[in-house]
Amino acid sequence: MASNRDSAISLPSLNTKLKIDFSQPLEGTVDTGVIKGKTAIVQDGATGLGLGIATALAEQGANVAICGSDPKAGEAAETDLNGRGLCVSYFKTDSGDWNSLLSTFKQVVAWSRDQLDIVVTTAGIVTHNMLMSALPRNHRPGADPPKPPTNVLEINFLGVYYTTSLAIWYFNQLESKRLDPSFNPQLLFICSMAGYEGLEFGTDYAASKHGVRAIWKTTRWPRQSMAQYQSNLLAPTYVSKKKIAGESEQKLREHNAQTNDIADVVAGALRCICDKKVQGRAVGCVQGSTGTPGRLNFDLCDDLTGGSGGKELLDKAEDIWLPSSATLKEDSDCAVQ
Repeated sequence: MASNRDSAISLPSLNTKLKIDFSQPLEGTVDTGVIKGKTAIVQDGATGLGLGIATALAEQGANVAICGSDPKAGEAAETDLNGRGLCVSYFKTDSGDWNSLLSTFKQVVAWSRDQLDIVVTTAGIVTHNMLMSALPRNHRPGADPPKPPTNVLEINFLGVYYTTSLAIWYFNQLESKRLDPSFNPQLLFICSMAGYEGLEFGTDYAASKHGVRAIWKTTRWPRQSMAQYQSNLLAPTYVSKKKIAGESEQKLREHNAQTNDIADVVAGALRCICDKKVQGRAVGCVQGSTGTPGRLNFDLCDDLTGGSGGKELLDKAEDIWLPSSATLKEDSDCAVQ
């Protein structure tokens, strides 16, 4: 008779009582001190949203490995944060390449002396789009159709797929060496509202983010034979970054797309990582909040009883920006997260 040791644990996602109020301020809600001394890997942690999360983790006392393909940005972030007395190290990484990611994980584990507690998958770009190659203006009589580029899929989806596999592998391998057994390893996915709705003329990006959501939904509940990690997902709307400026930000505004503040997403990240009650939840990180960061964040209820996030989005459709309300033109280079 087959053992049920390796069968999936019963899924609390069916329990409607699990809905979390993410609008509460962090102070007085969770103890962010639980991540002091923990080791974290943040994909693409040298700029934008990744840097915001990496900085917040380091400020709470975590040892943070920031990964990315731009040495100039990575080394600058490392120098700046270490200059503030934080513990941060940059590791050059190609987020879409297995060998590069594997090498980074090995280096981080050696750097941390066999500790790995937090992995955040913030890899995300939007450059090319499959529909661009199919535009009538690009048709030439008698020519074969051009092969569409796949770099967005390679980084946004395949890179997260690889990172998830490596994170779970090392959580299992290092379980017996964990310095704080009371703290479950954390796997935090950064998706996007485009992973819940479409993004007209954003095929590559939306497809990759729907894929990230699928990776999370199929790995968020560890099996009994595995290290018992926590896994959650953040779905921000457009996130304001330094590289969203001038013409690019104007394009967003032309499409009635407000930009989110990084602080709202960071608040959601810290809540997921530091709160033991938050497991298997997807958090909508909403644009335009004022006052306490994250005060408009909400539980998407991305499970069977919550209609896989659809009910919450429908309830808030009049109050928040959704990807389907914008049309990205073929020349759009807006940096969505």
